[in-house]
Amino acid sequence: MTGDRQRVVLVTGLSGGGKRSVMHELEDLGYEAVDNPPLPMLEEMVSRSEQRLAIGVDGRTRGFDASEVLQTLKRLQVNPALRPELVYACQYDRSEQDHRVRRQLGRDRAEQCPDPVR
Repeated sequence: MTGDRQRVVLVTGLSGGGKRSVMHELEDLGYEAVDNPPLPMLEEMVSRSEQRLAIGVDGRTRGFDASEVLQTLKRLQVNPALRPELVYACQYDRSEQDHRVRRQLGRDRAEQCPDPVR
C-alpha cells in the first residue's frame, strides 16, 4: 500500500435493497468484494488486506448486530491508514436504483455525486 489511505466500504441494507448491485459495481471498480464474513473477523480481515475492500454485512452475517457494525466502523475510522465508509443500499425503483448506484460510484459523469467511490 502506498501513502494513500486504504478504502474500506461496508455495504448494508434491507433484503432486496441493492446490496448485490453495489458490491458488483465496487468489484468492477477494482475492490476486493467479500460478502457476509463473520462480523468478529471483519477488523482482522481489514488489517491483513492491502487492497481496497467492499464488505457486505447484513442479517445473514454471522454475529450481525447493527450497533456492532457501527462500533466496528468507528474503530476502523480511528486508524489513520484506513478510509472506511458505510453504504446503506435501498431500492425504490430498479432502473432508478441502478442509475443511482452508477452515479454514486462515479460511473455517470452527467450528475456528479459529492463523494463518488473511485
